[in-house]
Amino acid sequence: MKRIFTLVILLTFVQSVNAQISSNKYVENELIIWLQPDIKPDEFAKNSSQDVKPKRELSKRLNIWLFEFPNGDTQRSTRMNNLRLSDKVKYVQNNHIVSSRAINPD
Repeated sequence: MKRIFTLVILLTFVQSVNAQISSNKYVENELIIWLQPDIKPDEFAKNSSQDVKPKRELSKRLNIWLFEFPNGDTQRSTRMNNLRLSDKVKYVQNNHIVSSRAINPD
């Protein structure tokens, strides 16, 4: 009985870890970009060689925007690295998917 219980717990754990690893952890074709304070997102997108366009403002005070880009030949990591090289950008990251998890009280 103890072995069966241990096996069930182990399989449940492996299944949950596998589900977390196999799923995308970010939204496809979207990046969050923190622009320098005086940079307007439309002008940044127009002058960028990375084919991005602003989708939504996330923080007015910090000038953080959600940008989208089309599927294309440029890999996501290459696009992010090229954007990071711009002096108009403070920070670039994926638009991570966040979900709440149930926590069982002890």
